[in-house]
Amino acid sequence: MSIAKIQKGDNIQVIAGNYKGTKGVVTKIINKKNKVGKLISSRATVSTVPKIVKYRAKQRQNGEVFPGAKLETDRTINVSNLQLITESGLVSRSKVEIKDGKKVRVYKKDNQVVTKVKVENPKKSALPELASEVTDVEVVEAKPKKTNQDK
Repeated sequence: MSIAKIQKGDNIQVIAGNYKGTKGVVTKIINKKNKVGKLISSRATVSTVPKIVKYRAKQRQNGEVFPGAKLETDRTINVSNLQLITESGLVSRSKVEIKDGKKVRVYKKDNQVVTKVKVENPKKSALPELASEVTDVEVVEAKPKKTNQDK
């Protein structure tokens, strides 16, 4: 089994794109595969890169009112635009070595084992907040439209 060069919990630096120079921790890896199962692309979300914000206007459908909302989604960056950071602050690539019968990622610059930061799952911590938002929503009844027959 192969080991990915960048994994969840790694300290990284963005080396290309709009957020070049930004340092942070990888919070999520998204692998895209084709129908056969071959890996096409890998993208990652970084803790310090700002999220994408979209605004949804208030909508009325079939007599129901849906309130406006501010929707935030994670911004993903291609893994090729990320580079690992060693504990001493150097930007380094990684290689895979076998130590004690296990595959281990090692920094190429200082030959130390890559350490990971434990990342909290944001979905679990966000559930209580979402539950409070759902209870605060107020449903407004729509008035029936006047037609020519009502006059």
